[in-house]
Amino acid sequence: MRPRGLRAGVALFVLLQGLVVPAQAGIVATKHNLSASGPGQVKAVSEQEVCVFCHTPHNANPAVPLWNHSQTNAAHTMYSSDYLTDKGYAMPASVNQRSKLCLSCHDGTVALGSVYNVRGQAATIAVQRSGAPITTMPLDVAGYLGTNLTNDHPVSIGYNTGVSDIELVTPAPPLFPAKGAVKLYPPSGGTVAGTVECTSCHDPHTDTFPKFLVASNLNAGLCRTCHLKTNFDGSIHATSSVPFTTIYGGTTVAQAACVACHKSHSGAGVPYILERQEEQTCYNGTSTSCHGSSITTYQSGVTGRNIQSTFEGKAVRHPVETSGKHRNVDTPGTLGLGSRHAECYDCHNPHQAQPGLHTLGSNLAGNALKGARGVSPNNGGSPGAPASFTPVFPVTFEYEVCLKCHSNYTTGYVTGNDGGNLAALFNPNNPSYHPVEGVGKNLGIQASAFASGTPWTSAGYNGVTSPNVTCTDCHGNDTTGPNDPVGPHGSNVPRLLKKQFAASTYWSASASAELALCFSCHNYEVYYNGAAGSRFQCGMGGMGGGGIAGHQNHVKNRKISCYDCHAVHGRTDNKHLIRFKDSSGGEITAYTENSTGGSCTANCHGGMGGGTKTYSLAYPR
Repeated sequence: MRPRGLRAGVALFVLLQGLVVPAQAGIVATKHNLSASGPGQVKAVSEQEVCVFCHTPHNANPAVPLWNHSQTNAAHTMYSSDYLTDKGYAMPASVNQRSKLCLSCHDGTVALGSVYNVRGQAATIAVQRSGAPITTMPLDVAGYLGTNLTNDHPVSIGYNTGVSDIELVTPAPPLFPAKGAVKLYPPSGGTVAGTVECTSCHDPHTDTFPKFLVASNLNAGLCRTCHLKTNFDGSIHATSSVPFTTIYGGTTVAQAACVACHKSHSGAGVPYILERQEEQTCYNGTSTSCHGSSITTYQSGVTGRNIQSTFEGKAVRHPVETSGKHRNVDTPGTLGLGSRHAECYDCHNPHQAQPGLHTLGSNLAGNALKGARGVSPNNGGSPGAPASFTPVFPVTFEYEVCLKCHSNYTTGYVTGNDGGNLAALFNPNNPSYHPVEGVGKNLGIQASAFASGTPWTSAGYNGVTSPNVTCTDCHGNDTTGPNDPVGPHGSNVPRLLKKQFAASTYWSASASAELALCFSCHNYEVYYNGAAGSRFQCGMGGMGGGGIAGHQNHVKNRKISCYDCHAVHGRTDNKHLIRFKDSSGGEITAYTENSTGGSCTANCHGGMGGGTKTYSLAYPR
């Protein structure tokens, strides 16, 4: 009869073996099997033990029970982002003990074979890579992280649902979940549910899922255990059927989800763990699934839109190619003179953007700008520059995106009535402006004055149903073929315009071509050929033209450009966008109006019998 103590010891041994065997069985066929029988390139020269590289039942690291591998003493540079810092989210100063266990191999500072106990004594197990002796993890293997963790998903960071705008899932993942689930680790307390460590997402004992993940990341299943991005479900990146493959499985952009843009380890886009730096993430190299120059023919549902060629191939473009200037969230200082930039994210929210543009006649932001950040001017009751701005997230109106840069919200804009402070020019308190922010003031214009197919022909311009215009009605790509992206990315026309716009006193060869931008909305037959629709009537007080339509007389007969008489965005001094002569050009020096007409004093009138001419109205104001 065996002694009772021996039977108990045997029972305990069998129980422990039952707990260990499944882990060992799972790890044997993975790269974490560093024994000589392991399947990877990196493995021991002769050591046959599988678990010994990490675990030992005796003489273990005194800081961690049963841990066998020598620990790293390296000083790691931790992940940090301006967004988290600005929100007051606590960032860890160093790596916790639990994640140091993994980094002992993966930061490349400790020999892979350096262990506390091999058959009763400390040793450094000989390790080789494809037959060549090595000591630490090679720099060119996928698992090498180094000591700079700024381009890795943060570890040892608290999961704090008490900080606003971080978009974390509530309730948080548990501290002790079932196998195959994301887990947090102590300490916890208050709104901090625990800390995120390497083994929150990775299970080192099994590679059932790629990269030793604890669960599938198809459709961002693992990422979305913690991250709840507002409106992501309906976004283009969550629904796109465009082909896209990753190591995590799946065949579409939607199934790739987060990892189509983000790289949780060793990403080139710091500090947002992006696959590549800034706009290069959106281009994505030679991929035809995103927005790079490799896309020569656009196919709906098959390829993305080639935005890269528009930015790099057009003479005028937003400064997307700047590097290191973008900040999340940008401030007046980071958008101002010396820091000018326009990264993709400055206008688009990749987690919320949807297919579709704004509706012509509406100044509401289109689906492509869904979830974008902007500023709203606080105009008060005075014309000109607003006294202040209110940051808005998300934007409601398209102009709120543009005014982040093109206004006195920041610095470096050009002053004056034809300058770059567009918040001053579009102010609804001004005497006149294109109706970007508010309803226009040049009311009662006949519908025939507007180009066929525009919203103004049916609604009229009456101040109640009057449609608005947006910046991108005029500014955008000058080519409109089936492969060309829409939007103000780049143009070969000055001022990033969609069509030609004569900014000189006279047009030269073809009014329809050189004034094409204006004739996009304003009826060519009215303003060039004199068809009914415009109020402006010549023929009084020696203005000439024998009672003909005033615009026809100027534009067709005398080849005067629209811009010679009218401002583009708005005026803080005159009605009807009348543009006075200034350093940028123009001919008009004085203008009056009354119930039946008015007068205009201009340098160009000198050759027609005098500087001041009167005009009449074809129909009442």
